Amino acid sequence: EGLFKELKQKLSLHSGLTKKHKIMFIKDFLNKKSW
Repeated sequence: EGLFKELKQKLSLHSGLTKKHKIMFIKDFLNKKSW
């Protein structure tokens, strides 16, 4: 799906982040998408 493709691209840019930060990033990303 396009949403997850975009999410994976963003995560690859932030590959240096810790797992905790990735989870926070994903939650923030999904919150913005839900509007």
